[in-house]
Amino acid sequence: MLVLGTGSCDGGYFFEGELVLVDLATGEHRYLFADDCRREVRSLEWTDAHTLWLLLAPPDDWQDRAARSEGHRVDLVRPDWRTVPARSVRHQDLAGPRVPAPLPEPTHPVAGPDPGGPRPGEIRSLTVLPGGDILLTADHALLERWSAEGDRRWSLPAGPDLGGGRTAAVLADGASAWVEALVPRRRGGGAFLRICLAGGTELARRTTPGAAALVTTSEGPLLVPMPGGTENGPGAGSGTAPHTPTGTPRARGHVHVRGVPVIPTALTVTGPGRLLPGTGDARVLRCRLAVGPERDGGA
Repeated sequence: MLVLGTGSCDGGYFFEGELVLVDLATGEHRYLFADDCRREVRSLEWTDAHTLWLLLAPPDDWQDRAARSEGHRVDLVRPDWRTVPARSVRHQDLAGPRVPAPLPEPTHPVAGPDPGGPRPGEIRSLTVLPGGDILLTADHALLERWSAEGDRRWSLPAGPDLGGGRTAAVLADGASAWVEALVPRRRGGGAFLRICLAGGTELARRTTPGAAALVTTSEGPLLVPMPGGTENGPGAGSGTAPHTPTGTPRARGHVHVRGVPVIPTALTVTGPGRLLPGTGDARVLRCRLAVGPERDGGA
């Protein structure tokens, strides 16, 4: 079983949220708070197979200046969480002592736009190098390299002829990468640049008369012609495909990372439970999926 706690301010003075119970075996989910007591959940944890610890915001901050820094601690105990009915947790179940409950600090991005710079666009792709550095392509940059600590090492800005970067594929030696430019694809062709990763200088350039997709393979980067294309690859190998996805998102939805709303336009899995999303406003966030320790009936 997995339990999710949500919360937000309604723009006035109410703090509202939900407690959602998910059966990971069946996919079934239930909203547990009754309709008249949808409290904001600021923290939660399984303490054993039957007990769920909650830290709840006060119902509102009307004449309560400490409402954004204090809350109520509650222990919900149920013999079998798999059988708990929907909307069955009521006000009397959520009574608890007042304790410190500060709002989480905003997540600091690994990379982000310059405050005084031009308006950035979407992050298109993210690549984590063996040493931890991050390569990104975006509407505002063909290619950028950032340190794991969040320092920009260099940047190739977007230009009128090439635009920004769509995708990047690092060569096997790790010294350079091929990058697909955005603008030529919109005009029915393709432009691909080989960039030195030490300093961001251009080493080579290939153009295609038709659209082609840049694909990473075990033997190196490969250009795969899209329908109507005829070009072979910049590195090892060549190929054809009736259809190859371009990396353009088919659907988008709002995601909240520690209370920060983001629209992920690129996503890289950096390890078990660790994600590196790029956002529509040119931020890169380092995230960790946190699931409680598995116990009898708990996850």
